[in-house]
Amino acid sequence: MMSVQMREKPVGVISKLRHLTREEIAILRPRIAISEYMTGFSRRQWRRMKAIVAYTRDGKLIGFLAIIPINRYWNELGPVYILDEFRGQGWGSRLVDEAELLLVGKGIYVVSHNIAMQKIMEGRPGYRELSSFWQLDLFIVIHIIRTRGEPEVICMLLAKKVLELTAQASDRTWLRQPST
Repeated sequence: MMSVQMREKPVGVISKLRHLTREEIAILRPRIAISEYMTGFSRRQWRRMKAIVAYTRDGKLIGFLAIIPINRYWNELGPVYILDEFRGQGWGSRLVDEAELLLVGKGIYVVSHNIAMQKIMEGRPGYRELSSFWQLDLFIVIHIIRTRGEPEVICMLLAKKVLELTAQASDRTWLRQPST
């Protein structure tokens, strides 16, 4: 019989959903600029981004996970960034766990070419991996039209937002439908 080892959740403090502080941005910005899995953000994007942020018990920044609301039913998770010295300790999974608690009953999607994020999402309960990035666009728009009765303009704005994302060949996409 094969035994599965469960990793303990890393111990630290996770913030509520909020804007990143200037101090956090000052730490994160130069590291993200050289990251192979993330692109840099404009000053405006940094100021507008809302995230949950992880800290050690003694106040050292660990990383963040952005939560991007698309409308009242759908949210995008990502980007996620964990500082080098904290990688491989389960912080990415812990941030996704916390985001799921914040978004109970809401639809979540993740589009990522970050290998670490792909490992976090693989086999995660409640999600299904879509065969392509473009399937996500169609799925979300059709779901909203059929089950939520959103005005057509909302559907078009959502489609525009999804299409603005830069899909890469290495991107993988996961989806968790909202509870009805």
